[in-house]
Amino acid sequence: MRCIDWDSLEIITPEELVAVLGQGTAIGENFLRTAVMLAIRDGVYSLSEEEILQQFCLVLELDTKALTALRHSLEDTE
Repeated sequence: MRCIDWDSLEIITPEELVAVLGQGTAIGENFLRTAVMLAIRDGVYSLSEEEILQQFCLVLELDTKALTALRHSLEDTE
C-alpha cells in the first residue's frame, strides 16, 4: 500500500473546480456535500472553512441556504 504525500497536493482554486465540475451540476452538489462533511468532521466548522465553501458554492452556482444555516451554527459557538 502506497502512502500519500499530502504536502505534494496542490490547493484547488474555485475556478479550477468549476472548470471540471461545471455550474449547477449534480456532481458539483455531491462535491459540496462531501466538502461540508469534511469541514465539520472534527466537530468545528471554522470561519476559514466557511469562506472556502462559500467560494466553491458561488462558482458552482449552487444554493447557499444550507451553508447559511451552517454559518449560523458557527456564529452560535462564538
